Amino acid sequence: MLIALLLACPEVESTKDTTDYFPADADADGYTAEEGDCNDDDRTVHPGAEETWYDDIDQDCDGLSDQDQDGDGVEVSSDCDDTDAEIAPGLPEDCNGVDDDCDGDTDEDIEGSVSAYVDADFDGWGDENAEMVSFCDAIPGGYSLLPGDCDDTERSVAPDALEVCDGLDNDCDTDIDEDAVDAMPFYMDADLDGYGTEDVWVRACEAPDGWSEEVGDCDDTQSGVHPRADEYCNERDDDCDGTVDENAIDRVENYEDIDGDGYGAPGTDDFRCEYAGVFDSTDCDDEDASANSGAIEACDLVDNDCDGGIDEELPVYPAWTDADGDGHGDATLSAPDSCGNVGGVAILDDDCNDADATISPSATEVCDGVDNDCSGDVDSDAVDASFFYIDADGDGYGVSGEGLFLCEATGEYTVTLDGDCDDGDDTRNPGVAETDDDRDEDCDGWVDEDWVSAGDIVVTEVARQPWMGGTSTVTDAEWFELYNAGSVTIDLASWVVTRSNTDAGTDGFAVDPSLSPVLAPGDYAVFCETELYAMANDANSLLVCDYAYGDPTQADTYVSEYVDNTFHLQRDEDTLAFTLDTTAIDSVSWSYDGIMDTWPRVATYSMQLDPLVLTASDNDDYLNWCATPSETWYDDGATAVEYGTPGLENEDCP
Repeated sequence: MLIALLLACPEVESTKDTTDYFPADADADGYTAEEGDCNDDDRTVHPGAEETWYDDIDQDCDGLSDQDQDGDGVEVSSDCDDTDAEIAPGLPEDCNGVDDDCDGDTDEDIEGSVSAYVDADFDGWGDENAEMVSFCDAIPGGYSLLPGDCDDTERSVAPDALEVCDGLDNDCDTDIDEDAVDAMPFYMDADLDGYGTEDVWVRACEAPDGWSEEVGDCDDTQSGVHPRADEYCNERDDDCDGTVDENAIDRVENYEDIDGDGYGAPGTDDFRCEYAGVFDSTDCDDEDASANSGAIEACDLVDNDCDGGIDEELPVYPAWTDADGDGHGDATLSAPDSCGNVGGVAILDDDCNDADATISPSATEVCDGVDNDCSGDVDSDAVDASFFYIDADGDGYGVSGEGLFLCEATGEYTVTLDGDCDDGDDTRNPGVAETDDDRDEDCDGWVDEDWVSAGDIVVTEVARQPWMGGTSTVTDAEWFELYNAGSVTIDLASWVVTRSNTDAGTDGFAVDPSLSPVLAPGDYAVFCETELYAMANDANSLLVCDYAYGDPTQADTYVSEYVDNTFHLQRDEDTLAFTLDTTAIDSVSWSYDGIMDTWPRVATYSMQLDPLVLTASDNDDYLNWCATPSETWYDDGATAVEYGTPGLENEDCP
């Protein structure tokens, strides 16, 4: 009808603005801008449209934020539940099982509420790494106030659990199976034979290398020794039962051998180790080592060869009664023939006393006033006789080597002590104390040794080889001089003179007591290689030898303790020393290397100690020595000149 009316109305041009009566609805969504359409270009946007959240478009044109669905004033980027206006940051937390304030915790900070850990395995301990949960009322099952469960999937794992052997850290101490309550003892098995020693053990869930569950090894250094080992004949307790070699598997049958003759008695067989008996059982008398099946029949009234006969097939001899059983019969009492000295008879008739077994030709003569050996002499050559010496001076000592073996003092042989060095003087013998009188009172070979001290004799001049008299070591030009720096007269008897160096070794001799020089205080003595060589006896020589230690009639060898032709002082390095008994009196050690200042060494010149320093300490310093300045001891007026002052006071050194 409306259409018809419109069609019927004439077209009249109107000049009136009709927009005031028909507002525009550009998007034809039924809402104009005046009616609240906030975007008339989008028909999905108008007051009646349903809001689509979080697309930054206000579909219902209510002017509110598209990011705040629940209208609680907090946009979705901060609101943990944008569908519930009761949930937003800043709101109070209620005990409702909801995170009302969006802080990530539920029902926290509510008076009376409790936070707990998830306890998935219901062992009473929670997983401290899991998020805590708060509860307003009682904590439900599956939660715990106790943290520390290191494995919340295993009920047997918790801080208060007992550690057991299961490959887990039951008590959550980061160690697995340590100190497990069901751990077993294991014993050290050093020899790896499957058995350990009870003294060294550990508890563990599994046997460590070198440890064993079995115990009882009595020798953990031998793998063949343990409780289940076989026993062998080896003098060892193989099976650790406390007994050695019992029931050894390698034992053999043998027999007891009481008399030790290598043959056992019948009926004594047993299985033993080979060293415990013998393998033969043919001994007819195992208490007599002379009787066995391997013995040879002897004359002893015994069946030695175990053939049932006694002393059979042996030759027989005339016999005499042997009452004392010493193997020698009484020549006045004959007896039946016998194979030997058995059964109270003897085949010898030479006993001089058949009532005493200690008297016979076989006896040993002793000092007892009896003719023990039936020689007809009493105590002659007795084995316990003593050596008696002649004591001419009656001092209780005889001369060594001059005496007889006697049972008692007889005639001039009256003493058993020897060592008298003068049997015509009763004041000289080994029992006398030495005195200062130039004699050897105590006969020890040294004269007045108790009054001589180190340094009393001093080496003051040396003419060493080969610089004196040529280059040959056989020249008599070698000599040295000694000086008595002490206060008593000194006899050099038995003094020992030595020389030594690295290359030539050590050599020496003793001063012959019968030829020894005697030096008064301040005197000199000259020792020469020999006094018989030409130079020493030449009319041009001033050399006077007080003692010669060489013998020109002998080869260049050791001759005796007093004469040594091998004693040659070395030119470049040597030590000359003098000893009385055990006391070192003096020594001089010289050396020469041709480079540094050292001991004097000049051909045909002796080496002398400065006369201002004639002491045993001063002669140790080479600075106190010099080559003899000018004095000569040999001059043939032609070509041979030797410098030195043997036996005289030395010249002053330059």
